[in-house]
Amino acid sequence: MAIQNENRTYPEIIEKLLQRGERVVKSEYGLVKAELKDEAQQLLKNLLNCLIFGGLLIAGIVPVLFAAILVLGEALSGQYALAALVVGVIMIGGSWILLSRAIRKLGEEKIEMSATQRSLINV
Repeated sequence: MAIQNENRTYPEIIEKLLQRGERVVKSEYGLVKAELKDEAQQLLKNLLNCLIFGGLLIAGIVPVLFAAILVLGEALSGQYALAALVVGVIMIGGSWILLSRAIRKLGEEKIEMSATQRSLINV
């Protein structure tokens, strides 16, 4: 941007630059704040969905596990305690693997703030 009046003093030029810099910083701050809010809302929505659907999954799995214990108990000649132990160990093992993957993926999650990055590049 060219200076329109070449008769300005250095203090006037510096003051004008500082004012423009302040506007840019305030604008970028507003963009960062808005993006963080959007990212947080999306994360909260996804977390809430996981909790709701996870609760529904647990409610549906309980009767299925009970049936598996009964069937396995019958196959083991009435040893229902052993059947419950086998089903429980299988469930714990499978759940542990899935939970480990989910925790690792959560740790890899990054907030990119792409609009702020693009805006700062174009300043």
